[in-house]
Amino acid sequence: MLHLFSTSPQTGVVNGHQTHLRSGVCSLWIVNCTASSSFIVSMGGVHSGRKGSGSNTRNIVSTSGTLSTGYTSTTTTSTTTTSTTASSGFHPSSALIEEQLTKTAKREVPAEVNTEEEERFDGLVREFFGAPAANCSVNGGAIQVLERWFRELGIPWVLHLADGAAAGELERTFPSQGRPYAVSSWIRALTKIMGTSHSARLLFPDRSSQLTRFTQEAISKMLPFVDVIVATSDEAFLSKWVDPPYKKLKTLLNVRDALCQALSKIQSPSMPETSEEVQRIQSEMVTLLSAKEGKVDEAIWNTMEEIRRRILEPMDRGINSSGTHTPRVSPIIYNVTRSVISYVLFLRTNYSSVAPILYEAASLGKIVTEIDNTNPLSSLAVEMISCVEEKVYKKSQSFLDQSIRFLFLANNSYLIRELLHHSISESVPESHMQALTNKVEGCIRDYIQVSWAPLLSCLNYTTPSRLGRDSPLTKFEREFQKTYNTQKLWPVRNPALRRKLREAIAEKVISGFTKYLVDNNITARKRKVTPKKMEEMLQELFEG
Repeated sequence: MLHLFSTSPQTGVVNGHQTHLRSGVCSLWIVNCTASSSFIVSMGGVHSGRKGSGSNTRNIVSTSGTLSTGYTSTTTTSTTTTSTTASSGFHPSSALIEEQLTKTAKREVPAEVNTEEEERFDGLVREFFGAPAANCSVNGGAIQVLERWFRELGIPWVLHLADGAAAGELERTFPSQGRPYAVSSWIRALTKIMGTSHSARLLFPDRSSQLTRFTQEAISKMLPFVDVIVATSDEAFLSKWVDPPYKKLKTLLNVRDALCQALSKIQSPSMPETSEEVQRIQSEMVTLLSAKEGKVDEAIWNTMEEIRRRILEPMDRGINSSGTHTPRVSPIIYNVTRSVISYVLFLRTNYSSVAPILYEAASLGKIVTEIDNTNPLSSLAVEMISCVEEKVYKKSQSFLDQSIRFLFLANNSYLIRELLHHSISESVPESHMQALTNKVEGCIRDYIQVSWAPLLSCLNYTTPSRLGRDSPLTKFEREFQKTYNTQKLWPVRNPALRRKLREAIAEKVISGFTKYLVDNNITARKRKVTPKKMEEMLQELFEG
């Protein structure tokens, strides 16, 4: 049935909802329809559900009564025509009504639907359920159809996998070079199957039951691969650029994302009226996918814990019972500091995928929250960093050379501070960040005090009138050159920290040297080492 509503020049009311109109008097033609069909409201006539070129359209939502939740309002350019139409009680022809009813009978297909894909999918479904009984699967369909389709998707091997795969199944099935491709092919196939199934049910609503059953059959054949991935050892994920545990963790996260997207497709609203059979099948798929997702979540957490254990355990090795040893003479970044930073940055980069696992672990008390109102990643990072700071300090005690010790502490403390500052500072209290800043500054101050401050004492041994071999200037120059040569190639890889150290040395040593020259009226240009020369030399310090 068709109803005509006349509106004022500026507003219209449909189903109790007021809509603003740009200009002119309009007529609103509404086709009475069920909640499952769409309808069109137009000014001056009935229009197609698709936007025409040059039309001015807007979407309006109405949820009351039996009307559809969406229609298009299209302004007209002729106010005279619409005014006449409204006042005369004009009704459109039966042909126009029939055309409109035909167009609104089908749900509007989403723009991303590729009808060729959906028609191909529908053809597979028809073939699947039209097969002779001897060639049918448990759901009454032809396995050959699935085999052919899986071959097209690049995953024919899934049909040979079984639930509860044993460790080593991936290694036995695929060579090392083919494993990443197998995982990516499986993910792409799952995504395509769920996307095509979802849009096909929109395109062919009358065949929703068979389409859903076919999707269930395909998914049930694919999901044993999840067990294969979960049961695979770290060593199976060899990579030229990424350590095996990280490669496995990334693989698990990618599989989890694919399962989540599949669940989202099933649970997202598609058809306004879904049969009980379709709902039952969808519920079964949700249960199956959720179970596999739970397995992956457990594997992800176990892999994270294994990475954490591998990072932190080696810190207790390499120090003898007395707590000291003669290390390699270099204030390098502690390997475990690099490892923790890499791990935290990895989790940060993949936070959207790993967050549900972290929140679940926190709810079970597996992550200790030492700082209130922080997310689980921040809590995990702070916990690991606190552990690393303690171990780094313990490691520094093994350096007999105090200069190396304090530069080692400065290197590692600065790197840790930068990690927190650039990745999770928004979740870490300012007091904690300030404490780290103070620690770095303290390390720099102690390093300067033991390495460079003693040089100035050379200027205080004898009177400045003695300019011979043992004069204060000669001793200062000799000790400066010796210290510089020793530490020139000590590695400080962070440019900002390198600049801070150079500035601190210059402020302490060059300023003291310059003051000595001025106080004793000594011309610097006659000396081998001058303040200007010292500044140039310091710019090459810590380039190892």
